[in-house]
Amino acid sequence: MMPAFLHLLGVEGPAPMAIKGTCHCGAVAYDFDHAPRWTTCCNCSVCRRYGTLWIYARIPQVTITGPTDTYTHGDRELAFHSCKICGCITHWENLALEGPDARMAVNLRLADPDVMASVPVRYFDGADSWRFVDAPLAGHAQQQAYQADT
Repeated sequence: MMPAFLHLLGVEGPAPMAIKGTCHCGAVAYDFDHAPRWTTCCNCSVCRRYGTLWIYARIPQVTITGPTDTYTHGDRELAFHSCKICGCITHWENLALEGPDARMAVNLRLADPDVMASVPVRYFDGADSWRFVDAPLAGHAQQQAYQADT
């Protein structure tokens, strides 16, 4: 059964593009072979603490390398991964789905700032309504914090 939130991910973007990201120390890296329609800033109890910007794709479109630790909570449908050395949150793994439609997310904050600034931010109210909103809510940083210096 598909977790309720997966239909909200915006994985069907334009033509594929390569996005690369690394943790602070460089031990964990990702290659994201997909063009996201947006990045999600979520204010759920975990994401607001992690400060992540998630981009989503089908699992075969993402390659992760390097040693990670995992954390699961709640219904245990997601495993959040962090670098074993520097602790950066790198991605989440979907534990509930298998097959060609299974999706995962990587932390866009680990990509180059120019790449990060090129992807529109959508705010997701994971703390209350489970819907996208047009402006930041409590627990969301201001969008300007995501823009690269120009």
